[in-house]
Amino acid sequence: MASDDPIRARLLMLFLRLLEVPGQRRGSRRTRDGRTPFVRQQETAAWFALPQPDISRVEGYWVRGA
Repeated sequence: MASDDPIRARLLMLFLRLLEVPGQRRGSRRTRDGRTPFVRQQETAAWFALPQPDISRVEGYWVRGA
């Protein structure tokens, strides 16, 4: 993926956050839609060099279909 393609980078970030492990239990908070993702938000923020609130904002857009 080209590093200058923000749309594909955002889609990759959302895809990683949508991955789940069946039956996984974790003490941390769940997502807005009640899931426990395999890749944590802090990890995603570090990988994409974005502040964590930006990850949360983009996920909110995804959930709302915006």
